[in-house]
Amino acid sequence: MSDSLELYVKAGQDGEKLGDCPFSHRIQMILQLKGLDYQVIPINTQVKPREFLDMNPSGKVPVLLHGDRIMDDSTVIADYIETTFPEPPLRTNSPLPEKAGMDIFQKFTAFLKAKDQDKQENLRRSLRDELRKLNSFLQNSPGVFLDGDNLKLPDCNIIPKLYIIKVAAKHFRDFEWPEDYPALKNYLDSAFETEAFKKTKCEDEEIIYSWGKHLA
Repeated sequence: MSDSLELYVKAGQDGEKLGDCPFSHRIQMILQLKGLDYQVIPINTQVKPREFLDMNPSGKVPVLLHGDRIMDDSTVIADYIETTFPEPPLRTNSPLPEKAGMDIFQKFTAFLKAKDQDKQENLRRSLRDELRKLNSFLQNSPGVFLDGDNLKLPDCNIIPKLYIIKVAAKHFRDFEWPEDYPALKNYLDSAFETEAFKKTKCEDEEIIYSWGKHLA
């Protein structure tokens, strides 16, 4: 079996472009930061090909195929890439960046799925509060990102989620990104300009399409 890297990811609406999976996006960002050559194989997650299910019965994405290794959990994949390809190192010097913003995506999902207006407003405040906590963490960071001036593993985990939140919360709930959180704004502005992000992101329309189906 070849030692090439093959990454199976969620496909977009046309079956070829990238879909809105933050876990697939996470792994692509890591591979980009490592400077590794890899093949991206989009998978229609609504009608999964038989050959994909034969290889990966769980049906989950992302899946990394490397040699005789098949992995279908993004955290396992991230650890494997960091261990197998240690340069440049992407682990943080402290465990704290790994925990920064860990509840944001859960709050966002609850906010979007809430039907009751009063519950929506309570969850809107909860989401803002989680973003405030992340802003406070970033204000004390040694650089623009979570652990300095270079993207590392925790950034690759949270940035794809923040991207989805920024697009979907605005579109479906008219949620304005807090302008009074300058460290968070600078974080996102800087992250969105990196090649690792730009080369691996899906289009905004894919996020709106996918979350529209979630909320239907």
